[in-house]
Amino acid sequence: MGYFSITKWTTFQLLFTVYPYTGGTVTYLVYYPYSAAMNGKTSAADIVAAFTPKTDQSAQADYAASDLLTGTGSLSGSILSTTLTHALALVEVSLPASATSVTLSVGGASVTPYVNGNVYRYLSKPVGTTTVSGGYTSFGTQKGYSKSVALAAGKYARLNVDYPFYEGAILVTYTDAGTETIAAPADGDALLLTSGAGKTVKSIRLLDVSTTPEYLIGRNGAEQIVLRLANNGNLLFRPAVDGYIPIGSYAEFRLIDANGTTRGGTYKQEAALDLMSVSWTPIHPSQFGTGFTGTFDGNGYAINNLLVNARYAGLFGYSAGTIKNVRIASGSVTGEDMVAGVVAFNDGGTIIACSNAATVTATRSSASSGGMAGANRGTGTIIASYNTGTVAATGSNSYAGGVAGNSTGTITASYNTGTVTSTYRSGGVAGYGYATASYSTTGGGGGTQFSDTAWPSATDNAAWTASSSADGTTNQYWKDLGGWNGGSPTYPKLWWE
Repeated sequence: MGYFSITKWTTFQLLFTVYPYTGGTVTYLVYYPYSAAMNGKTSAADIVAAFTPKTDQSAQADYAASDLLTGTGSLSGSILSTTLTHALALVEVSLPASATSVTLSVGGASVTPYVNGNVYRYLSKPVGTTTVSGGYTSFGTQKGYSKSVALAAGKYARLNVDYPFYEGAILVTYTDAGTETIAAPADGDALLLTSGAGKTVKSIRLLDVSTTPEYLIGRNGAEQIVLRLANNGNLLFRPAVDGYIPIGSYAEFRLIDANGTTRGGTYKQEAALDLMSVSWTPIHPSQFGTGFTGTFDGNGYAINNLLVNARYAGLFGYSAGTIKNVRIASGSVTGEDMVAGVVAFNDGGTIIACSNAATVTATRSSASSGGMAGANRGTGTIIASYNTGTVAATGSNSYAGGVAGNSTGTITASYNTGTVTSTYRSGGVAGYGYATASYSTTGGGGGTQFSDTAWPSATDNAAWTASSSADGTTNQYWKDLGGWNGGSPTYPKLWWE
């Protein structure tokens, strides 16, 4: 059986226009969806007590109608501001894709869940500790599952029963060559390390399967490291959280490049990664076949010691997807053709709020190198990103740019402070191409040179809007824009810095 976890899900902030009551102090109680049965209720607890989620939530409308939200509000003039939170608990059961004849009981009561792929969801009263159980048929075999869970308001309980987990011994190797042997975590949960403080986990080796597979990790040993290991030793993706599959190790990152389907997934980095200068193969290192078409959110976590040497060289090779909040903190990227810290060939994809500090070098006679993208082609878009690493193109007919080497796409609200050199054509922002409202320490390449009279601002472009509460959503990319500071400039910082 898989591992079990509890976490929160989204809240909602709403504004209403109301006719204020002037007869005294009033507390406004807000809930959704509306029910006449709530008339006369004076507290959120009363509303929850009176609310009954549907037993059959298989239809999306019935599932949505069972999602009770409550909140209280404060009045400013005629505007009522309130934050609505989920008042019920959400049960999620992940089953094999082959599962049929699925049953689900919550607290002994049979219910019918809403199905999304192989995940079965049911909104329940927050009854505290209870049992989630049921059964299913897989390839003609009937199987059951049961788990004691805590159902709390505003949280969801996930039960993964789709794979049996590895139960043997694990050899952990640290980058200082130290080792320790641990037992496999119960239900595929966190590795329980005793020697990890102050060290980096290089790899784990599964000792009790015939192939004794080894997986690179690249994580701080003092942190919680969660892996999903099947009983045959295979490393598996963990279930998505808020729509994103978590990536917390070198080996999990590599799973993205397994096939065209996995390259179309939605992923989020959950911790800083040390790639340990182990040769990295870009995610799809060729412009042929299905490149990366999904979404990868680096979440602002560092990626250190990236080492690449390939024709299309970068963390990602060929991408038409969305790559955002990636932070290449250190490394060396060398390639023959299209070379960059983040994406070698951004072919109609989108790069948002990323940074690169790795050294980037293109060596072929006709090549393109850049901090964000070697080539940014077609409808390719680079927005609110910056480079501090050295970018070079050594070939006789090559392009080098701080943000992109060769760009026929769009570059907006980005900048470069790294050294850029090329034997043929170079630019502070783009070696070839144009940029909008973008800057560099040298100017050129479609960009403006930073100075006391030339500095990014929201009037320059809406994407340069800065706010301490920026969250990476549209035009909320920058935490602050820094300033010239009398010739000792402080450069703009992204929302995750």
